[in-house]
Amino acid sequence: MSIPLLVAAILSTLACLVHGIWGHKAPVAPMLQTDISKVSKLELGAVWHAVTLGFALSAVALFRAAQSSMQQELVQFIGWQFLLYGIAIFAVVLWQRGSLLKVPQWILMWIIAALVFWS
Repeated sequence: MSIPLLVAAILSTLACLVHGIWGHKAPVAPMLQTDISKVSKLELGAVWHAVTLGFALSAVALFRAAQSSMQQELVQFIGWQFLLYGIAIFAVVLWQRGSLLKVPQWILMWIIAALVFWS
């Protein structure tokens, strides 16, 4: 069993739960109460939950990879996915002159990526 992949799977599961439950309540629900168009609201909700599903599917694949030999290309793809998620969050926060500590999701994304690449 690959411990780094198991930890990455657990963290991806955590990201899925936090993103899907708390994330919807905190940033998404208030944005849906604004005056933006109905189409924008639908797109925001759909994209938000698509990312949540991506975390869930990644967690499933990482749990399976931790327990058995799985195609290394798929595991590496998941690592790159989390690395790039982290880069995107990091870049947007810096570009908007925000606080990297107030939007710390990039840290979790990079930890998951590092664990995947380490395995």
